[in-house]
Amino acid sequence: MLVNQFKQLVNKSSGVRVHGPGEYRELCDFLGIDLSGDYARQWVIDKLNQLIAGLISVVDGEAYISRQEFKDIQEALVYEAILNEVDNSEYLMLSALLIGKENKINSFSDHAKWEQALTYARNMSSFSPTGTSFKTNKLRSSFTKAYDIAHAAKHLSSLGCVVKLQENHIEIAEGIPEIVDKIEEEIVSIGAELFLSRIFGRLVAEGSYMPTYSRYVIFNQITTYGATPHKIIPYGYLLNLCVKHLGKPGKQLKVKDIDVRMDSACNLAISLAAVWDIRRYSVWEVPFQSVETLPKFLTRLALFDAAIGFPNTDFVEIIEMMENLFTWVDPLDFESNAGFTICDLIKVATIIEQIALTNGPTAIYLSKLKRVLPTINPETLGKILGCLSHSAGEINPNYRQLNDFKQLNFDLKPLVALTPTKFLLCDKSWCASGFYEVLISQVRAFDNKCDGNVGVALELFIYKKLNQKGIKHVHGQYHPSIAPPGEADLIIESENNIAIIEIKKKILTKKAKGGSDIQLIKDLASSLLDAQIQAGRTEIILRAKNEISLVGASDGSTITVSLNNRNVDRIALTQWDYGCFQDRTFTTNLLSNMSMAEIGLLDKSDEGLNKDFEKLSGKLMVLTDQYEELDRIDPSFSHFPFFNCWFLSISQLLTIIRYSDGNQEFEKALAATRHVSLQTLNFYVEFYHGYIAQRR
Repeated sequence: MLVNQFKQLVNKSSGVRVHGPGEYRELCDFLGIDLSGDYARQWVIDKLNQLIAGLISVVDGEAYISRQEFKDIQEALVYEAILNEVDNSEYLMLSALLIGKENKINSFSDHAKWEQALTYARNMSSFSPTGTSFKTNKLRSSFTKAYDIAHAAKHLSSLGCVVKLQENHIEIAEGIPEIVDKIEEEIVSIGAELFLSRIFGRLVAEGSYMPTYSRYVIFNQITTYGATPHKIIPYGYLLNLCVKHLGKPGKQLKVKDIDVRMDSACNLAISLAAVWDIRRYSVWEVPFQSVETLPKFLTRLALFDAAIGFPNTDFVEIIEMMENLFTWVDPLDFESNAGFTICDLIKVATIIEQIALTNGPTAIYLSKLKRVLPTINPETLGKILGCLSHSAGEINPNYRQLNDFKQLNFDLKPLVALTPTKFLLCDKSWCASGFYEVLISQVRAFDNKCDGNVGVALELFIYKKLNQKGIKHVHGQYHPSIAPPGEADLIIESENNIAIIEIKKKILTKKAKGGSDIQLIKDLASSLLDAQIQAGRTEIILRAKNEISLVGASDGSTITVSLNNRNVDRIALTQWDYGCFQDRTFTTNLLSNMSMAEIGLLDKSDEGLNKDFEKLSGKLMVLTDQYEELDRIDPSFSHFPFFNCWFLSISQLLTIIRYSDGNQEFEKALAATRHVSLQTLNFYVEFYHGYIAQRR
C-alpha cells in the first residue's frame, strides 16, 4: 500500500530543526547558503523547494507516482485519522509540502532520495510554518471530501456497519441492507405519500424547482473561495425507495415525530451517498480530468445524476412530443393493438397535466376524468388508465442500493393505481416522461421500425419549432461532388456563426446510470462522439472549401452554405437529457482526452464487448484524424481544441429556441453559456443566469 510506504519513509527521515523563523543560521549552513552578504527568507524557501524537486522529479523511464495517487495517499491518511482516531498530522503536513505542481513524482523505491526529500520538507515546515492545522478536528477545511466520507462511514459504523479502510477508499463490508431497511421503515411509518409530499415540498422551499422550466434542478453548489459545501440529500434515491411502499397506511404520528423520522431517513441516505463518493468538492475537477482519472469520474457523475438528482421534464413539452413524434403511426393499427387511440391517450395526459397544479403527489379520480372527458367511452378510459398505471406494491421491488438502476421500473409508467378509481401522480415533472414511455411501448409492440420512424419525426419536429420562431435553417445530403457521401441533419446560420447540429436518439442506459464505466463510455460514444464526428466531417468540408453544398431532401434543390470567416459550432443532440455529461466544460475535456487516448478492456473474455471497443477505437482514430485535419487547415484550432463542441438534449435546444426570435437571437442564446461556467454541471441553471436573467 502506497500510504504505508509513505509513512515508513516519513518515520525514517530526520531534519535539521530550528525553533523559529528567526533562527536560520544552522539551516543556512546545512543548505550551503552564504550569509556573508544580504539575506532573504525567500532564499531558504526557494532552495528547499529546489532540492525537494530535484529529488522527487521523475526521470524518463523510471517508475512514478501520479499526482492523483499522491492525493489518494493524503485521503487515506485522513480516513485513517478519523476512523481509527490516530494523529496523522505530521504525515499530512509533509505530504502537503511535497505534492507541489508536478503531475508525476518518483516512486517510493529509492528510499535514500525520499528520506532526503522528507528531511528538507521537515526543515521547510519548521522554517516557514504554513498556518494550516492538520489536527484531526481541523481537517475539513483542507480535506473536505475525505473528511465528509470518513465521518459518514463512522456514522454507519456506529449503527452496526462493518467499515474497512482499503488503500485509497472506504468499503462498507457489512450492514448496508440493515441501513436500507431502516430508511424504508421510516418511510413506511410516515406514509410513502406523505414522505413524497415532504420531499417535493423541501425541493420547492430550497429553490430547486424552477417554474421557468417547469422542472427541478439539483446540482453541486461549489464555490471558488473554499467555502465548506453543505450536505446534499440523495433525493433520487429516496424517491425511488419511497414509491415501493405507496398504498401502505402510515402510522398516526405527531408532526414532531414525522420530522424526526424524516430527518433520520435523510441522514442515513446522506451517509450512504457520501461513502459512495459521488459528489464534487472542487471547481477544478471537471476541466482537469485525465485519461487515467476519467473512468472513475464518469461513474461519479452518473451516480450523482441518478441518486442525488432524478430525471424530470416539462409536462407540456412531453405532450407536445407525443403529438408530433407519432403522426406516422397508422391509427387503426394502434387502436386494434392498444384498445384506444393516440388522440384519446393525449387527451387524458393533457387533463392530468391541468389537474396537477402543485408539486408533489396529486390524486387523479376516475370520476373526474369521466366528467371532463365525456367523448371517451368509460371502458376505453379504463383501458388507458390501466396502461398508464403501476399496481401499488409492484414498483421498484428489488431496488435497494444507490446504483441498483437496473431494478427500476417506475419510470415506465406515470401513475400508481391506489384503488380501481383512484390514481396517484407522484409529481408532474418527475412522472411526465412516463406518458411518452407508455405511448412508445404500445407502438413498439406492433411496429419493429418504431425507433427509426421516431428518429425521422424528431428531426421534423425540430424543424417545425425552428420555423415557428422564424429561425432559418437548412439540411440535406452532401452534393454528389463531395466525397465520401454524407449528410447534415441541421445547419443554422447567423451573422457571426454557423451551427452544425447532428441528432442521435441514443439514451443513457440504466446500466450506465448505475455507474458502469464501460457502459457509460459506450453510451457516450454512440451519442456525443458519433454526432461530433459527423458534425466534424461537415466542418472540415466547410473550412477546407469555404463552403458546403447540400441537396434538400424535400425538393432536391441545392443549397450552399458559405463560411465567410464565421465561427463554427458543432452540436451533438440527444432526445433525452444526459445530465452532468452535457456540461460544456465536461464535453471539451472528454473530447480532448478521447482524441489522444487508446481505450481498451482489461478483461477481454467478453467477445461482444471486445467488438464494441474495437469499433470505439476506430471512432477515436477518426476523431484524432479530424483534429489533425482541422489543425492543418487552421493552426489556431489547436489552441482551443473542441471548444466549439456542444452536447445538448432536445429539451435544452427547445429552451434555446423558445428564447430566440430569428437567427441572430439564436446565436446570442446559444453563446450565453459559451465562455462562463458556474460549475453547476446543469444546463438549465447556467442558461437561466447566463441568458434569461440578463434579458430581464
